[in-house]
Amino acid sequence: MRPVSDILLATKLHIPQARGALVGRPRLLERLDEGLAQARRLTLVCAPAGYGKSTLLGEWAAQLPRAGVNVAWISLEEKENQPERFWSYFLAALSSPAALRQAGVGESMRQALTSPAPPPMEGLLAGLLDELLDTGERVVLVLDDLQAITDPQVHSDLVYLLDHIPPGSTLTPGPVLHLAVTSRMDPPWPLARWRARRELNELRAVDLRFSYAETVQLLEQVLKLGLSRPELSALQVRTEGWIAGLQLAALGVQGRMSAQGAQGVSRFIETFAGTNRFVMDYLMEEVLSQQPAERRDFLQATSLLDQFTAPLCDALLERSGSQSLLEQLEQANLFLIPLDEQRQWYRYHPLFADLLRKRLNQTEPAVLNALHRRAGQWYAQNNFLAQAISHALDAGDIVQVNEFISGNALAMAEHAELQDVLRYFEHIPEEEMCNRPWLCVAYAWVNAYVQPSAIDRVLMKAMQSVNQVQDAAEKGQLDSHLDAIWAYVAWVKGKADLALDFVHSAMQYLPEGDFVTRAHLLNLEGLCLQYLDHLPEAVQSFEAAVAASERTGRTYESFHAYTNWAFAEILQGRLHKAGALCQSVLSAADQVGVHTKRLPVLAYAYATLSIVQREWNQVEAAVALARQGLALAEQWMQADTLHFCLTCLSEALSAAGELEEALAANQRSLQLALSVSPWFVSLSYGGEILLKLAQGDLAAADRRFTQLEAEIEVENMGGMFHFVKAALLNAQGRFAESLSAMQEPLARLEQMGKVWNLVRLQSLQAVALQGLGRVDEALAVMSRLLSYAQAEGCVRLFVDQGAPMHRLLQEAHRRNIHAGYVNSLLSAFDLPAALPPQAALPLTPVKPTASSLPEPLSDRELQVLRLLDSPLTSEEIGRELYISSNTVRTHIKNIYAKLGVNRRMDAVRLARANHLF
Repeated sequence: MRPVSDILLATKLHIPQARGALVGRPRLLERLDEGLAQARRLTLVCAPAGYGKSTLLGEWAAQLPRAGVNVAWISLEEKENQPERFWSYFLAALSSPAALRQAGVGESMRQALTSPAPPPMEGLLAGLLDELLDTGERVVLVLDDLQAITDPQVHSDLVYLLDHIPPGSTLTPGPVLHLAVTSRMDPPWPLARWRARRELNELRAVDLRFSYAETVQLLEQVLKLGLSRPELSALQVRTEGWIAGLQLAALGVQGRMSAQGAQGVSRFIETFAGTNRFVMDYLMEEVLSQQPAERRDFLQATSLLDQFTAPLCDALLERSGSQSLLEQLEQANLFLIPLDEQRQWYRYHPLFADLLRKRLNQTEPAVLNALHRRAGQWYAQNNFLAQAISHALDAGDIVQVNEFISGNALAMAEHAELQDVLRYFEHIPEEEMCNRPWLCVAYAWVNAYVQPSAIDRVLMKAMQSVNQVQDAAEKGQLDSHLDAIWAYVAWVKGKADLALDFVHSAMQYLPEGDFVTRAHLLNLEGLCLQYLDHLPEAVQSFEAAVAASERTGRTYESFHAYTNWAFAEILQGRLHKAGALCQSVLSAADQVGVHTKRLPVLAYAYATLSIVQREWNQVEAAVALARQGLALAEQWMQADTLHFCLTCLSEALSAAGELEEALAANQRSLQLALSVSPWFVSLSYGGEILLKLAQGDLAAADRRFTQLEAEIEVENMGGMFHFVKAALLNAQGRFAESLSAMQEPLARLEQMGKVWNLVRLQSLQAVALQGLGRVDEALAVMSRLLSYAQAEGCVRLFVDQGAPMHRLLQEAHRRNIHAGYVNSLLSAFDLPAALPPQAALPLTPVKPTASSLPEPLSDRELQVLRLLDSPLTSEEIGRELYISSNTVRTHIKNIYAKLGVNRRMDAVRLARANHLF
């Protein structure tokens, strides 16, 4: 490695100073602090330009020395895209803190790099890390704008460095070196591995974009614009929290305010878009005007695409070379947002897209329809039917719409954003639609998925249209689709026997080659059999659905069947197999590409996997997965998937202790259920009862249970009704009634092989037996539970039962019943180690008093504890006490530990009983 010939610029090693007043971002600073406190080796702040990455890290870096942490900074440019120059700056930055400079950190490596034959880089980096460890100091080194570095050797060396950072010493708790990186794209590093090892702290564009509160702070407190709440909300939505866009909007507001007053400001905000003068001037002067004609034409034409990839752009423009142009646009940071790590799919920021579309309409209106038709053809040829139909409708070409839908009506409903499709169909006159049977059937499919309770009229219209078809084979296929729709609606309404009749009728006339519809019918058959408690037969149907899906030649067609199969495995108690099936679906989606990763049907895979992760007590992962599933479900708007995802999110949030947010998700599921099916209503009621019990509101839980018991119409509730009833009776201390109510369901669940519902009910059985003082019987049940749980890695099965289950596990450990596994379960309760082991198992909880606590509650913890006895969320408690929601959660965790509880309900109950407030 040759020596650097030019002088290093000292300004590149300075922490950038804030210009003017800053918007406080305590939530992000806390997350950065947490990454350091949790001994993560790397913080990655990754987002497009204009999201305040450098400003945030600059603010954080300025605070770190007060906490005894050394800070170094490098502002990177393309000039540093050479190993010798990069590492020279790296070493210069490390020597900028006085403590490290005085210790001579990096000097030996610097001399070695300037030698004629430098030794291997791995050895030099290992020596550098040893020098850092010897100093007893901690240092955070910021690499700002890492996207400028593309040299593979530099990245390889940085990966080696990160992998070998020592964990620290008694003098330095935590890694001696913490890298903090800003970048517009992910570096080519093994982020997944570091993420799994909890060595990586990440902030993305979704984190960095301004929240509504931060938008208010910028526009009102810093810039003092005097806007109304609706006006602030409108700007927040239009800019997507993009900080540069908000600043441009502020310029426009200030100009209108001085010239036209409040009415002018309101009009400005109502119409604010990429075509606004300030935004347009900025984008024109800084972006478009500096681009060559070929690039401007490309930008305008592709702006009519919500997302795009090089082959699609080639088809749209009837030319080649789009990949090269996309790479140029990304390198130029032209508001091009990559949608996958492979940089294959992109979108424009909406403000930029607005500008481009307006210019396209102004300069070349005659080509718009042709562009839409070409886009539609490409999407149809590549099996993106919903997008194909959208562009055909934008072109006003109903013939093309009918062409795309014919024979593919179900595929469209499975893969489209259904609300958008409904709007598209509203543009078609009913008479014209009825003259095209496939259009009519497609419309019926979409309505069945979105609003199954109001499907009858649409289906009748579709039947009239289909009856006009003369060709017997085509009419048979259309009739099969109609029967399939009737089957789906019957299943949603909890009428599984009727649904099975329609499924078998549809199968009779279905053409041999219609594998998409065949797979759908086999899936539906499996769901009906599962509902009727025929689990082995249901799995066989799902396996057959997988086989039919694979005959289509499209990988994603099998995703739904695999995920249904996974849920059936959960019901049979096989969590590992269920998790593996869901992971295989998500991995396959990653391999296929960005459009496949956004398929609505993946919502079910994310939500089902969240159930498994929740039970394994991977609560953060469970919440994240459920949110991903819900986001896709909200795009799709298929009623049953949306309800399922809301239910999974509610359960995951409950496990995370976020009971108010969990209840909000449950209430959303209930509102949806009321317009869909009594079956779904009962499921939402059951979830609400469990949440009310977790909150300690026994009266509300009892009222809702009375309503559930009165309104329940189906005997088969998958064990949910009996579980909820037993949980309520246990919470009320009516243990004998609880055991009596469980007796028949326990026997039936065991006979049917519904292991998951069986073991959940057995956990309540053990608690009830303990409550009656029948400890030996309770432990006999626990022994069976633990044998199953250890094999499948179950944790929440026990933790969800709170303090009574904790005492049972303590007694099981004392009697050496699955002692090793029980010990790991006890640690999952996160109770204070200072509590003494109990010689005998008490029949009632040990209630601490303020003076008997191992550690007394602080004044702030007492304030939080009082507010826990209210419907306030963590965020609302934070606002009430003027602290962040993360700080509230920390206080809640400390309160639980000090009180020896694991749930909000238990904390409030013990506090009341012992006069803590």
